[in-house]
Amino acid sequence: MPKTRRKVKTSTRGSLADIRKALDGDMAAGLIDVSEAITDHPVIPTGVRAIDELIGIGGWPRGSACEVFGKESSGKSTLAIQTCAAVQRAGGVAAYLDFEQSTTPDYLQSLGVDTNGDRFLYAQPECVEDAFEIINALLETAAADVIVWDSVAVSACRKELEDDYDGIGISPKPKVLAARMRKLAQKLGPNGLFPDQSVAPVILFLNHAQVALNTIARWGQEILRTPGGDFLKYLAKVRLMTAIRGTVKGRVKNPLTNKNEDMAIARRLRVLLVKSKVSPPLRVAEVLIRFGLGISNTDTLIEVAIAKKVLHRSRSGKVTWAATEQEWRSVNQFEEALRDDEELWGSLAEAIGWAESSAGKVNVASEHESEQAVE
Repeated sequence: MPKTRRKVKTSTRGSLADIRKALDGDMAAGLIDVSEAITDHPVIPTGVRAIDELIGIGGWPRGSACEVFGKESSGKSTLAIQTCAAVQRAGGVAAYLDFEQSTTPDYLQSLGVDTNGDRFLYAQPECVEDAFEIINALLETAAADVIVWDSVAVSACRKELEDDYDGIGISPKPKVLAARMRKLAQKLGPNGLFPDQSVAPVILFLNHAQVALNTIARWGQEILRTPGGDFLKYLAKVRLMTAIRGTVKGRVKNPLTNKNEDMAIARRLRVLLVKSKVSPPLRVAEVLIRFGLGISNTDTLIEVAIAKKVLHRSRSGKVTWAATEQEWRSVNQFEEALRDDEELWGSLAEAIGWAESSAGKVNVASEHESEQAVE
């Protein structure tokens, strides 16, 4: 007998507007009209123009967690402190959670941070749980614009401190961080405590890059990992990796001998945009960090101007600006001229395409006059 064809029951397609209307009462907070969503990301400047350009939107995206990791003495804390200073210059408030207990008030002030209690919160939490309690209080009251966690590698959870955890086996810290950060991500988003993302804070995590043990390196390269588990990698909207590229020497006075000697005065850093949800990743920026003075925007300005051929540097070291028919004997002399003359600094920033509002010319110690001369 021939098989009878089974009738398939067809249903009429409903409109998406009807579905949104039906769900509006139950999950209105989860339904977002993409056509009306904000396309421009509100940001917090890093205080370093080259890194603002590297991130691609002018700074750290508000309402998110970001991470800076690298080996020791690679400028992580300095970048975080200069971000705090930039926030304060814009009228905001910064919070610094110092697990490493290595930051001094003098260094904070030398990088432009106002350590007044009304605009700066400095704490040394005992454990991870205490740090999250502080962060939750700051989020609930919207009291801070940037919160720095320094650092994930050094922080320990309460179980490690109370139960005498000896480090053998699986550490409980990644589980604690993952559980707390899930709640943190929800509070930072537009469906959480900050529907207006223009006032949402940035939580900046600093972390160490450590060589992974019991692994096989390819082509002689070290395999690096970051402590604290993988959840921070997924949560972070922007991840930067810092690396030391070399040391810069200059003619300075040795405090021990009272004589001018060639000494190390700065380091060249390479910053890699490892991850970004707001711009194309895997881009690199080169910056110069002066010891005790921070990452200098003036040094970056000169290097960019030479690269774009706005300035010409001869083999003898003479610097010429053809547009103004001015010349200087060396890069050091031109750098001093930029520090003293804000109009000259602004003209050069405009010539290379730096906007005046975000050019990075700030009145902090890293831009003050210094006897250190880079050769």
